[in-house]
Amino acid sequence: QGSAARWYFAASASLQMGIMYEAAGQADRARECYKKVLGMDPQEYKASLRQKAKAGLARLEGRVRT
Repeated sequence: QGSAARWYFAASASLQMGIMYEAAGQADRARECYKKVLGMDPQEYKASLRQKAKAGLARLEGRVRT
């Protein structure tokens, strides 16, 4: 039930997992983690976490080249 908590820890963990899966070439798992972040509502760092998750999804969709 960590994803339902208003603390940022679960969202941050999901974001980091998405980044790791993306680096490992596991796009489907990364996409799932990024979308999970967007579905959470943490009180702290919300804008930053959501921005980074959206950027990850954009990279996976090929809209942003790094």
